[in-house]
Order: sequence, then structure tokens, then C-alpha cells
Amino acid sequence: MVSASTTFHRLCVNFFLILFFFLLTLSKNTQVYKTINYLSPIAKTTPPNKVTTFITYNNINTMEDIAQFNISKLPKKISIRPFLKKDIDELLHLESLGFPSEERCSRETVEYRIANCPDLCQGLFVKNDDGNTQLIGEIMATKIDSEFITLNTMEIGQHKESSDVIAIHSVVIHPDYQGQNLARLLMTDYIQKMSQQSVGRKITIIVHEHLFKFYEKLGFVKLNENDDVNDPNSDFSKNGVWYNMDKELVDF
Repeated sequence: MVSASTTFHRLCVNFFLILFFFLLTLSKNTQVYKTINYLSPIAKTTPPNKVTTFITYNNINTMEDIAQFNISKLPKKISIRPFLKKDIDELLHLESLGFPSEERCSRETVEYRIANCPDLCQGLFVKNDDGNTQLIGEIMATKIDSEFITLNTMEIGQHKESSDVIAIHSVVIHPDYQGQNLARLLMTDYIQKMSQQSVGRKITIIVHEHLFKFYEKLGFVKLNENDDVNDPNSDFSKNGVWYNMDKELVDF
């Protein structure tokens, strides 16, 4: 027969074990949040199209950060912000450096996206020694009414504000700044902003096979070939097979 004191002792032990594992889990979740939040500590009440992320050596200072981004190679004065009308010419030039003619955005497409979904279109800028800023990276996206990107969803007029699917149409880093993990920096900041602001349920993108590893490291999952974009009658299919990749967003 178990005494009352023994039973009470066991209950106390079980309680403290449960409390210990709860606090341990909470600590891990908090650490994940801190790791993901170091790039742009923004308030959830701030719309993403009003947020500028300033990347400095002060907010890239943990061992995880150094391992991911190699701060010794980063430009000293870089920032991430939504595109403005004044950026269009630079953005078109960057598109021409990043994509063949059949894949790059037209001026009309760029103007449409900046006007209708500025919170989804972000630029990476560097401030030069002369005080002028230069666009060195971009993400262009819209919301779409399907689970995956199609030729139709790339067209002007196809942004669907009420949708919860964010479609990234282009990610480019200027050739002079490649090899410094800036694409990863830009994408990590973008994913964080979309997550914190509850902008959508997921991000979808189409990529060629050589980019699988890059996006998998960011949490994207390779799904299948995109039959619509791979249509042999489409100019978009001239440069290889396109695959769908998705990333579910977590609201922090």
C-alpha cells in the first residue's frame, strides 16, 4: 500500500518534470525566434511595405549569423526596403543582368507590381562611399489565386490581394556582389517579414534544378515539374525544366 506522502512526492516529481520540459521547449522556441528575428526586428503592427531593414555588423553578431552570412564579405552599408517608382530603371537593369530576355520582367510588369503589391517587392541596396545608393538585389512577387505559378499568374493584372499564396517571380543579385550569401540574406529577411506580418499562408516559386539546394536550405520543399510553365509552346520553357517549390509560412 502506497502512503499519502509517497503519492504526494510522486506528484511533485511529475509536476516539476513537466514544468522542466515545458520551459525547455519554450526556451528552444524563443531561441528560434531570436535567430530568425535578428535581421529585421519589426513590430507586427508595421506593414511590410513601410519597413526598411538596415543590415549592420551590430545585428549580425551570433555564431549562427556568422556561419550563415560570413560578415567579413558583406558590404558595410546595406539595407532592404520596398521598391519605389524611382527605382524602376535600376530594377529593369538588374533584371537584364539576371535573366534572359524571354524570362525578365517588362517595364509595364514592374510598374504594375510596384503599384499594386509594394509589400511583396523588396530591393537590396548598398550605400557607396560617395553617398549614393545602388540596387544590388531584388525580390519581385505577387499573390496568386492558384497553388502554383502559371503563365497566366505572371501577367499584368493577375495580382490577387485576397489570396494567401505569395508567388515569387524573380530573385536576382547583381553579378558584382554574388558569392557573398546576399541572396540568402535577402530571402531570409523576406520570409521573416512575410511570416511576422501574416501576409500569406505560403510562398511558392519555380526554379531550375541547379537551385534546389539553395532553396531547400531556406526551408522550401521541392514538389514537381510545373507543366504549365514547361509548355513547349511557351518562350519561358526554352532554358530548361521548371520545378515547383513551396515554403509554408509560420506566424511568429
